[in-house]
Amino acid sequence: MAAVPSDLSYNLLEVGWLHTEFDTPGLDSADGVGLSLSYSPFQNFYLTAGGAWSSVDTARDTADLWMANVGIGGFIPVTSNIHFVTEVGAAFYGFDNSAVGSDDDSSLYVRPHFRGRWGRFEAHAGAAWSNIDVTNEWAGFGRLYYGITDNIDLAGGLSAGKEEITFNVGLRLRY
Repeated sequence: MAAVPSDLSYNLLEVGWLHTEFDTPGLDSADGVGLSLSYSPFQNFYLTAGGAWSSVDTARDTADLWMANVGIGGFIPVTSNIHFVTEVGAAFYGFDNSAVGSDDDSSLYVRPHFRGRWGRFEAHAGAAWSNIDVTNEWAGFGRLYYGITDNIDLAGGLSAGKEEITFNVGLRLRY
């Protein structure tokens, strides 16, 4: 079966601002930055890595929250502009607060979702699972992109789970 041509790219570099609201006792909100990279060495598969840092407002002061992930993804074209995607890998986090101490954890993560592209617009919708202590086990997410040039997109998204909701905006380079 021949490959279906697509405008969807998996060779991506994205940077953005993150804002999280927690529904957890002792945690208020967080602001930070995130970076992600993906590379498709061959058809229907890609490698991915990312990281984020946020300053978290706690009941008494602030804390640093570090998160990172590394994984592999696969995609199946549903149509020429819609793909079903699943990503699996390792997720890591560190929570550092001078008054309370620090906490580190790691987990497997899984991210099944759909990606679609229509002209300059692209959308992602799906779910993410991990078993890291400080975050939701399951969260739904949606991302929207608008191409401002042939290779650069404006990005915006939302991730919502039982105990937190994260908004993000940024830029994405398709290379």
